[in-house]
Amino acid sequence: MNTIDPADEALLIHLGGIVADVDPPPPLLFELGRAAFETRLLGAELAALVEDSSQDLVGVRGTTAEARLMCFTASGTTIEVEVSVDDGQTCLLGQVVPTPGAGRPVHLQTPSGATRTTELDVVGGFRFDDVPAGFVRVHVEPRAGAPVTTSWITC
Repeated sequence: MNTIDPADEALLIHLGGIVADVDPPPPLLFELGRAAFETRLLGAELAALVEDSSQDLVGVRGTTAEARLMCFTASGTTIEVEVSVDDGQTCLLGQVVPTPGAGRPVHLQTPSGATRTTELDVVGGFRFDDVPAGFVRVHVEPRAGAPVTTSWITC
């Protein structure tokens, strides 16, 4: 292990003080650094839409004409989502595969920052009733690996 001479260390501290006085870093630099740190997992956690069945599903058991089936995947986690209208109320029903276990949180997020939370059941299923019209996305926290977030879904 290399050790630095105390005289050299004192010189570096003195020179660092001069640089900080003459040309200090702009405050925006610290804000940009914090923003970059907060988005460090953004690319890894965004689940890609791999399947979207927005076709007419009348006659398919358990669905209505308003049902839309979507499948998202990222980092070995798949989130299957069905958006349907039941008695004038939009419902979002989903399942996480592989199942990270019962009780894991699932968040429904809106662009305004509003979040609703539920928990996965024993087979990785979840449900949100009375989903607001507009854009929403699902955020899941599996036991291992990074959290996974779907792209925005229109309800």
